[in-house]
Amino acid sequence: MRRLSGSPMASSAHEAADAGSGDVDMAGVQVLESSVDFMSLFYCHLTSCPPHGPFVYYAAMTLLRRAKRRYGASGSNSVTGADVCSAYASWSNDAMGADGAAAVLRALTIPNVMALIEKRYDTSHLSNWPLLYVPAEIRSADVDALIQRRQQQPQQG
Repeated sequence: MRRLSGSPMASSAHEAADAGSGDVDMAGVQVLESSVDFMSLFYCHLTSCPPHGPFVYYAAMTLLRRAKRRYGASGSNSVTGADVCSAYASWSNDAMGADGAAAVLRALTIPNVMALIEKRYDTSHLSNWPLLYVPAEIRSADVDALIQRRQQQPQQG
């Protein structure tokens, strides 16, 4: 195993806490890259869960969980239990074969997925996104109170 050097993601505190102690297995990354089905899941997942800033670890963790369900690590090979995004999950297991799915499962670690995100997914378009995501529930009473506060500030000053 070899650590991905010079990577801002390689020194993540979350990676160090991972069972793999933060080491990236480049052979494992190549196994993931060589699986067409996994890479399809990879891009589908990153579209719905963008790896932005501190959310890179979250995107890797949730992708790992989805892939393990999809390839049967949880003991469920049913389409509904495997992956909501893909109705072809059971077909993909048949197409990959047991050996292919087992190789992907062995290569699935958070550090490997984070290295794959860094290598294959350009996050520069996400640089202007806010880092904090707050549920937005705006009520008219809140807007009215904000407007009144702003109107009172010039009168007081």
